Amino acid sequence: MKSTENGKDIWMGVLDYKEVKLTDERLKKGVDTIINIFKKEDMSAGKIYNEEKFRQQLIFDGISNDKRTGTDGDWLYESKKDGLFIIAEVKESGKEITKGQEILMKNFVKHMGGGYRTYGFVLWHNSKSSEDISLKDTLVREVYYKDSNGSVGVKDYKDKIVKFKDAFDALKR
Repeated sequence: MKSTENGKDIWMGVLDYKEVKLTDERLKKGVDTIINIFKKEDMSAGKIYNEEKFRQQLIFDGISNDKRTGTDGDWLYESKKDGLFIIAEVKESGKEITKGQEILMKNFVKHMGGGYRTYGFVLWHNSKSSEDISLKDTLVREVYYKDSNGSVGVKDYKDKIVKFKDAFDALKR
């Protein structure tokens, strides 16, 4: 698109993130600044930017409908590239998810997707309460999945040792 500022022609292009051709120096500097920010801050590394806010609890008090209340998922993952949509709930080894979390897992897997392969994971950890939990080191307890008929199935891994990282990497292939 061509524009005019103070009698000078300015060429402005539509940005395509792989190949950007710009003649307006100010716009190019802005794009360079953004690119440098993303080079410095790897957004995919799972970095926590505000530790205090990250540790802040979300209270569901007063937000309910009869006997129902909200819940949270410990981890969500969406990748158009991998065609994956995953929810995970992390529990201390030996602890099972609540009935409400089970319903959430089943409904998430059944109704989410839109062309994505959708899974729900229940993961176990052995970390002390004073330690952080590394998601990659958790063990798969259960996997919720959609079968070929569109029904939700649950695969039990209680008696197997499968690291979540291995299961996650296998799904990305």
